[in-house]
Amino acid sequence: MFLVQSAVLMCLLTGQSSSKPATSLQVAITIDDLPFVGEHRDFQTMFANTKALLRPIREAKVPAIGFVVGGGADNLPKSEQRRLLQLWLDAGCELGNHTWTHADLDAMSVTDYEAQIMKTDQYLHELLDPVKVDFFRSPYLNDGKNRETKEELQSFLRSQSYKEAPVTIDMDEFYFAGAYDKAVNKGDLATASRIERTYLPYVDKAIRYFEGQSVRVFGRVCSQVILLHAHYLNAKMMPAILDLFRRRHYRFVSLREAISDPAYRTPDKYYGSGGISWIYRWELGKGMSATWPLSPPDWIVRLNAQK
Repeated sequence: MFLVQSAVLMCLLTGQSSSKPATSLQVAITIDDLPFVGEHRDFQTMFANTKALLRPIREAKVPAIGFVVGGGADNLPKSEQRRLLQLWLDAGCELGNHTWTHADLDAMSVTDYEAQIMKTDQYLHELLDPVKVDFFRSPYLNDGKNRETKEELQSFLRSQSYKEAPVTIDMDEFYFAGAYDKAVNKGDLATASRIERTYLPYVDKAIRYFEGQSVRVFGRVCSQVILLHAHYLNAKMMPAILDLFRRRHYRFVSLREAISDPAYRTPDKYYGSGGISWIYRWELGKGMSATWPLSPPDWIVRLNAQK
């Protein structure tokens, strides 16, 4: 069994074909922090960047989902907020709930956290009625630092007919986004170009790594769910990101279809403030070690941290 799994893993990591049909690979594109993340909060900038982000998704009919921070554009009139989110629906995307203020569950009571979820739920239905909102994702992927908190939140989500949106490919790409915004805002095109050249290989390594981790847990690559964010760098790089998956013979599917994979019936027994990939959660639940060997380059982290 070990030799078979090793052979499959080597095929995945080298791009060679295996006995498993390549077309069986599936990925759901999920994008957090709508309507948009960045230093420029004016409507025209967010509208133009959102259109750029969604253009390759719309043109290729990729069934993506965007998770909305309800108060994320409260500096704008409701009519402009509606136009920003309508772009996602017009592109064929679903919308999900990401709390009202991008809340950290550790920073408040579960009751207050639930109120944040319901405030965004009401906001979406009033702003875009009729709209269907089935999925919720916790900011920071923090869905409970202990068993009691996690179970209380899960019970609440079930009572409101929400499904928690899992993630398998989680790569902290927001570090690149912050660094990129700073470079662009300074007019430092050389650094911005360097970030672009560094970003895509990093995403590719993350895809390959979590494929390998999936083989380690299940003996195959499960349907993947990638976590991205609505920011300027992804608006620029989304065509290339989608092509990374195409070259690895992935089919783009909805989040609902991705989590119909039996792998997602594996119990999530993880408790902790630091949100982690569900693949890590499944590894830990099976008594396996889980280590993330990739992280953004130090110069990216330092640039992101600059004021």
